[in-house]
Amino acid sequence: MYPEVGAAEKIHFVHVRDVQGDATDFVETFHDEGPTSMPELFRIYAGSGFRGPLRCDHVPSMEGENPEVAGYGMLGRIFATGYFKGILQSLKISYQ
Repeated sequence: MYPEVGAAEKIHFVHVRDVQGDATDFVETFHDEGPTSMPELFRIYAGSGFRGPLRCDHVPSMEGENPEVAGYGMLGRIFATGYFKGILQSLKISYQ
């Protein structure tokens, strides 16, 4: 990420998701199961000067859920929010 982009406030918010596969054949994963290092991703955004909201985007459905729109199950999103907060706290990145 380019520091001048984050510092210039050109990023308004970030949708965070992870996938396994490639652009033509992929499956969305839980944020802690994909190939992307979420701590490193958050460190890069914070280092760029980005101070906007992070939003979990698309999660697999969990047992017992039947979301109206695939990828937006509530349990997976609750998990992702806690996961994000844990990363931010451990890296001492303010999210208030």
